[in-house]
Amino acid sequence: QLRPVLDWRTVTLVTIDFTVLAVLDMVRLLQSSCCLSTVDFNNNFTNRKPALYHGVRQVSVPVKELWIPDISVHEIAGENSLPRSHLVSVSHLGQVEQIQPHLLVSSCPLDLHHFPLDRHTCNLTFGSLAHTFRPKLKIWLSTVTLIPSSFSRSFSQGEWELVSLTVPGPTSSILSKSPSNTSTVRVQVTVRRRPLLYLVTLLLPSSFLLLLDGLAFLIPPYYKQRLSVKTTIFTGHFIFIFMVFSLFPPFRGQLPLI
Repeated sequence: QLRPVLDWRTVTLVTIDFTVLAVLDMVRLLQSSCCLSTVDFNNNFTNRKPALYHGVRQVSVPVKELWIPDISVHEIAGENSLPRSHLVSVSHLGQVEQIQPHLLVSSCPLDLHHFPLDRHTCNLTFGSLAHTFRPKLKIWLSTVTLIPSSFSRSFSQGEWELVSLTVPGPTSSILSKSPSNTSTVRVQVTVRRRPLLYLVTLLLPSSFLLLLDGLAFLIPPYYKQRLSVKTTIFTGHFIFIFMVFSLFPPFRGQLPLI
């Protein structure tokens, strides 16, 4: 289970291809997203000549038979419930590739001040907890892919829409040294809420009740029904807000503008 290098001073470069399929849900301080990652690195002990093996250039090997870098997401807040792949692909040049689906539940601070037109940016930091710079394990982010919205809808019909995936800083600074003396790489996932549900069920009825409240001022003051109409509208608006309050996400600190 040691690093597969001929010289311990050799740097093991781990390449990650990261694809986000959809953001399934965001509750309190947690984000649930469906992702796909490909980990690629070189194993110096699996080089072979295809001519000696009937021209076979690539084989599938059980994961337990090879050393695999322990790449994890630092913001992880739950276990991956998707079935894990038990095979890795090994080429005749010693290149090992592991494709793994993920159902990531990660921590993400939510700012609900502009609810329901809010937008959030969550960080996903990839790194190794066991290997530091002394054993020369470095992580490089090869590609970050955002699935088109038309394809993403087949995974999620919820209220969250995936906007963008970015890597902060220039390409030369992707490879960084964290305070724990490990190689890390960070991806920023930006999502926004689809406000149609809240516009139809909350803002439109509230606007209609406020319009009725304003029209009630047109009733002459000497009509006795004016006070009862105003009271009825106010009571109806209060009951309506109380009934739809369950649609609001839990928040703390600053109140939403709505």
